[in-house]
Amino acid sequence: MDGLTLASVAAEVRKLTGGRVEKVQQPERDMLLLSIHKNGQGYKLLLSVSADNGRIQITSKKYENPVNAPMFCMLMRKRLSGAKLVSVEQPMLDRRVVLSFSAYNELGDNVVYSVICEIMGKHSNIIFVNENGVVIDAIKRIDESISNRVVLPGMPYEPPKTQTKLDPREADEADFLSVLSQNASAHSALSRAYFGLSPRVAEMLIDSFGKRSLEETASRLFAFYRDVRRDVFQNSADTDADGNIQNVYPFDYGLTKVTDINAALDKMYELKDQSEHIKRKYGAVKKVVSNNIARCERRLGALQAAVPSDGELETMRRYGELLTANLFKLRSNAGEAVLTDYYSPGMETVKIPLDIKKTPADNAKEYFREYRKGKTAQRIGSEQIAKTLEELEYLETLDESLECCESSQDVQEITRELTEQGYIKDKNKTPKKRKQAETLPPMLFAADDGTEILVGKNNRQNDELTLRTAAKSDWWLHVKDMPGSHVIVRCREELSSELLLIAANLAACYSKAKNGENVPVDYTRVRYVKKPAGAKPGMVIYTNQSTVFVTPNQKEAAKHRKRI
Repeated sequence: MDGLTLASVAAEVRKLTGGRVEKVQQPERDMLLLSIHKNGQGYKLLLSVSADNGRIQITSKKYENPVNAPMFCMLMRKRLSGAKLVSVEQPMLDRRVVLSFSAYNELGDNVVYSVICEIMGKHSNIIFVNENGVVIDAIKRIDESISNRVVLPGMPYEPPKTQTKLDPREADEADFLSVLSQNASAHSALSRAYFGLSPRVAEMLIDSFGKRSLEETASRLFAFYRDVRRDVFQNSADTDADGNIQNVYPFDYGLTKVTDINAALDKMYELKDQSEHIKRKYGAVKKVVSNNIARCERRLGALQAAVPSDGELETMRRYGELLTANLFKLRSNAGEAVLTDYYSPGMETVKIPLDIKKTPADNAKEYFREYRKGKTAQRIGSEQIAKTLEELEYLETLDESLECCESSQDVQEITRELTEQGYIKDKNKTPKKRKQAETLPPMLFAADDGTEILVGKNNRQNDELTLRTAAKSDWWLHVKDMPGSHVIVRCREELSSELLLIAANLAACYSKAKNGENVPVDYTRVRYVKKPAGAKPGMVIYTNQSTVFVTPNQKEAAKHRKRI
């Protein structure tokens, strides 16, 4: 959230001035929720210092709270319960808001506490300061090992060092004209001179005035910031094809008009918070999968290096036979034997290394022993290589499934599978058999003629979709020899070329080959798809297939998506 948007939100928060704090909650480690009551109505003031989605806003969204409140939350409850909000300030229009509360301290004296919310990316913080400007505590404690700016209980609060910028609310037309006239692009000059404006927002703000002279632009800027001083904003938002709010702007940019900026922010951050929540869960699961893939690759390399090749085994056998056939020619204590190779087409001479401590006969026996040992190692090693390749293929399907996750439930489903397969320790394991969790529904698509196409997002869904949901006469598609989703086309007739290409594109888009070209996609009837006994989730074999080649087109795939 930039400083200018923060100013628009702060204008709404100021309307809560005079209200009293009823509850203090901390739903997440980087989030604080203050319930404020004013004029018979309750409001929820959200302070988030998430690195990606930091913000201040009045929210109507419900948040789940942990069973045991964190220490910072308990401290805030002790000091702020019943406190009255007396002011909301945004110094210099920077990304810092100071909420001042009138409350009583332990001695019964009326004092003013400050809750300072700094929205500065990964350096964002909520700092609780007493009437003397001393830090009581912070939601993120910062010591010398983290930053030169220490934020710890008992230390005096020092604002973060800022750039040498000015408060645009204090500028007049001449000031703005002087900045715009600098030898640089107008928006860059504006961003460098004043707080609250990133280069992009500055450019959009100037564009919102239309094509005007520098003098007219300076006049418009002065009028705009005059309204900002009076907490007057004309908010707007841009949306995607599904109507989801992507960004909110504190000025009219010719986009969707926003009458309630807090409601708009709720909608925007609902998706962003969900995405961040998924990212956190996804990261932990991704690490488990990646570590096991790396383990399999190391094991595979070691096995392949340890297993002798057919050529190496043939050489050992040949050396043993040549030594046996020429024992009468060989003398003991020799370091090598120079013999005619009867196996070579040209009867060339070959030098065979010998152990000088052994007789020629024992050297021959040693070569035969190494040959038999190598054959055994080759047989066992080949079995282990096959098992490792199978496990690696399975893990790669999980890795690809993670790319399809759209909610935390999708991540949890993959987590359950990893737990069932022993890759994650089951902390809640009990002697009783655990009830099988219900599988989430697959993704639903529809062709232009209305034909339904179902796409699994993970191995559990793929199994459910192919082995239980699909009819035997439906069509099944999958990328050839690569991890990817199972695709089911609800069609009992022959596939038309248009329908085949739509389904094949989906199979390619939801696979490891999604960024490739001319991706081979196999298709066959569901009746020809079987799951071998003991096979891991999502693993099947199929016959009677044909192959079509497509280049994945994500936009085309999105056109056919239907939300369940």
